[in-house]
Parts: sequence; C-alpha cells; structure tokens
Amino acid sequence: MTQTKAGDGHPDLKQREYHREPCSIVVEGPDAEGIERAVLIKNISRGGMGAALFWTWEAGEEIDLKLYPDPSSDEVYQVRARVVWVRPGEPGSAGLQFLESTPEFQEWLTEVMERDSTQVEHSSEAYRLVQ
Repeated sequence: MTQTKAGDGHPDLKQREYHREPCSIVVEGPDAEGIERAVLIKNISRGGMGAALFWTWEAGEEIDLKLYPDPSSDEVYQVRARVVWVRPGEPGSAGLQFLESTPEFQEWLTEVMERDSTQVEHSSEAYRLVQ
C-alpha cells in the first residue's frame, strides 16, 4: 500500500486547498478486483473527499464513482477521482481528488459546502451499509 506521508497517511492540513465539510454519504466504487462496492464518504470539499473503506486502493489510482446524494431518490452523480493518499485499517481511509464531474454534481457540491456543518447529519446507517 502506498502512503503520501509518514505517520497516519494524511497530508498536512496546510496542504489542503479547500475547507472540508463533514458528511455521511454512500458512493459506489471499484475494489481491487474491480467489483463495485459501497464506500462511505466522511468529509467532502470542492476539491475532493475523504473515504472509509474495507479494502485498499493505491495512491495515484484513478477511479470512477457513483455518488448517491439522497438515498430516497434515484439521483446519481458520476465522478472521476484520483486516490491521493491511503491509510490501512478496519475501516481504512483514502483521500480522493476530483478530476471530472458533471455540472449537476458541481451545483449539488456548492449547496453542500454552503450549509452550516451543524446541519449535516452523521448516519450510523451509512457505516452499516459499507461493512
């Protein structure tokens, strides 16, 4: 497994270009064998997101994700991202940088980033879905 920094695998906070908003959003992404699996997004910013997962991606890998902003809706956003850093564990973590997305996704992301973080609900149900 590749890490971009020593220690816990996270980049230095001063390297982050965008404010991160806490969230609990489930996306689908490929595991090491290419099988689509649920991934829990723990925080999101205009430039990327932090994920909790039960397998590993490699730093530098580019992946296509399906993001479901509302579990009660059929709405889905296609997003291409690069794995910037990884950290092993149960669950492990990964930092993802957005590479390509749709205008609809960008509009939704703007709405998320303008919310007061106290309004973002963290869901234990989302953790159950990814295990």
